[in-house]
Amino acid sequence: MKLSVSAKLGADDIGDYKQALDVMTECARILHVRWLQGQLLKELLEVVVKFKHRQWNMILPEHKNKKSCGLWLTCGRTLEIWKILKTTKRKVFEERRVLKHVLCLVSFYSRRSVSGFKRHLTSEEKDDIESNDERFNVCFECSLPFEELKDQIKCSRCKLLSFCSLECMKANINRAGCHPCSEFLMNKYFSSPEKSVESVVT
Repeated sequence: MKLSVSAKLGADDIGDYKQALDVMTECARILHVRWLQGQLLKELLEVVVKFKHRQWNMILPEHKNKKSCGLWLTCGRTLEIWKILKTTKRKVFEERRVLKHVLCLVSFYSRRSVSGFKRHLTSEEKDDIESNDERFNVCFECSLPFEELKDQIKCSRCKLLSFCSLECMKANINRAGCHPCSEFLMNKYFSSPEKSVESVVT
């Protein structure tokens, strides 16, 4: 007769296991955010390099992902990622004009989108920022991978993150300072309790 995991483990062991699982999930979420911010900065950098002869405000019409940059990037975070990418020895990371343009654009987007939303994240791993990896095709709350595209409930504001269920979305919304679109998602999905799951997802 096989014993279940809960039968084999004591109450203290189960509590420790749940705590360790929560820590690992939070680490996975931070890694997800770090990778996402790296991708946004690299996309912005490509546009700036292409039009670096212009003034920064004249580059605005060429950049298509303004809202996402404003929601997820700050000047401080941009400088952290820049320092990491600078280790690639690419000449573009030595150009002060390019850096100035990037910072001006990020500052403009950030102030216009969610002024006051603070992200105190550090990053040291260049590989995570440079990779375009399927590891991040996961639920932003529980970090479990999506089996099919239909399993995802994508944030309709930033269009960058997805959740595997409304339960995960609600748990993430209630986590302070985790997702810059939390208030938007709360109003859209959970403002009226009588909304059904089917009507929300569709």
